[in-house]
Amino acid sequence: MYRKLICTIFFPVVLGLASCGGSDGTLVPVPQSNAAPGEDPDNSDSLEDVAVWKSNGTYANALYSCALADQQVEFCNLNTLPLLGMEVSNPGVQDIMGRLLVSHDWMAERFEQLLQQYPQEMLILFRGLTAIVIDDDIRPAYYWSATGAIYLDPNYLWTSVDEKQTINRKQDYRAGFSDPLSLRAWGRHLKNGTYAFNYGSLHDENPRDFNDVLLINARLLLHELAHVNDYLPYQSYDDINRSRRVYQAIDDFASGSLSDRLSRQQPLQSSVLSGLAKVMFHGDDPSAAQAAYSAAEAGDEFEADAAADMYSYSSQYEDVAMLFEVAMMKYFWDIDYQVAFVSPIGAEKYCNEYLIGWSATNWIADTDVKARAMYVTNELMPNIDLTLFYQDMPAPEYSSATNWCLPQPAGSSALSKMSAQQLTPLNPADFEMRIH
Repeated sequence: MYRKLICTIFFPVVLGLASCGGSDGTLVPVPQSNAAPGEDPDNSDSLEDVAVWKSNGTYANALYSCALADQQVEFCNLNTLPLLGMEVSNPGVQDIMGRLLVSHDWMAERFEQLLQQYPQEMLILFRGLTAIVIDDDIRPAYYWSATGAIYLDPNYLWTSVDEKQTINRKQDYRAGFSDPLSLRAWGRHLKNGTYAFNYGSLHDENPRDFNDVLLINARLLLHELAHVNDYLPYQSYDDINRSRRVYQAIDDFASGSLSDRLSRQQPLQSSVLSGLAKVMFHGDDPSAAQAAYSAAEAGDEFEADAAADMYSYSSQYEDVAMLFEVAMMKYFWDIDYQVAFVSPIGAEKYCNEYLIGWSATNWIADTDVKARAMYVTNELMPNIDLTLFYQDMPAPEYSSATNWCLPQPAGSSALSKMSAQQLTPLNPADFEMRIH
């Protein structure tokens, strides 16, 4: 089966079209795999090798055909496969596992281990989906409103070398989109001034710690579940006609999506950054002016607006998801997010070869950004009182560093200050991992 869409997709019933992240309303094909033969066990982008994990589940017979549907005539209505929250108001781990399809058993086992570690307040967000698909060929992860399912990249799950060797090593299709520009829009997650987790690599023989995966996958889920709950709030479920398909129920919802309301009431303002986002995340060719735009100039534009991340300018849907992801990673795990605009120099291999034009940590606490984040999190997490969380949030901290190397602790020797990071090659993709 050929998957037709690659990102957060709204499927307006009136138009009969799918729009991807606020694009022009055309169907967007999944890029062909660029994995070399032998890198991917099947060397295919097909999802047909997935299987329902709990074969005795209530909707086991419907999950496969509904989650893998890719033609309008195939999409299931909500009688055939309802949203999880239509069946259970406070889903637990086993309720969620009952909606899972995977291509490899270890993916389901790891997913369950992770769910058992996450707070119940986070599990409630699964109410808005119909299914979860994890397949070795999915990259990037995405939510599709045509099926009501999320499709997850197992690169966020592996711990062992054997596990990661089952995963397609293809690049994210957006890799290289920023290459014609003079700047890069980067971000990283920090805890006590150092990296909160290690992404690891699919291209080496090193394992990865479970605690790293716990946080990496949490980031993925918070982002995708923000998309899931953007369109249909839980309070609307009783009024949904179950003979309708998910995208039709969304179209029927009179109040519109959360992202619609945010973009009307508190819109982002920078046309400059919106234009650069079309280059960075949609692959548009840059104009001469865009190609020459400096990291410092982009940072000035960003500081004057109210986004959580540069990726927020990709679409109104990503705007909501980035606000939610950054705020809730801070709430649940006290992880700070550093957003930056950097300029590559030299061989572009080490941290000191990326010069910072503008950067701030905990930018979510900026007055204007925080107001928008509060609006989003209060809508998506009405069961949690976040008043004190936002009230006590520390102010943003502007970076005084000249390059991307992390500042060393006070008292470090001169040798340790320059050698450890500057002699370790970095992977730029780690700082450009924007989740669909």
